Amino acid sequence: LVFGGVTISIVIGLSYQDTGEQVIRELSMDKIKLTGPVLHGTTLYSYTEVLSKEEVDGNSGVVSFRHYGVDQDKNLVFQGDRKALIRKKLY
Repeated sequence: LVFGGVTISIVIGLSYQDTGEQVIRELSMDKIKLTGPVLHGTTLYSYTEVLSKEEVDGNSGVVSFRHYGVDQDKNLVFQGDRKALIRKKLY
């Protein structure tokens, strides 16, 4: 059985390339649910939903995400919400 902190780290890490590239500061993690067992050798997949966005100033805003971790049998093993202050992409 894998420690829950490792499961959380893997799922957030898998999604971080898409959701963390422009992060200025992590604000919170909330409503964390470990909903099923993860064993050594389990394959995990990560999905992310954007719940809301709020402009702070002309260069950044707060974005709320919901992350899902699913195993190879499509069982939900993790769900958690995260807020981050994100820099707007300037071209």
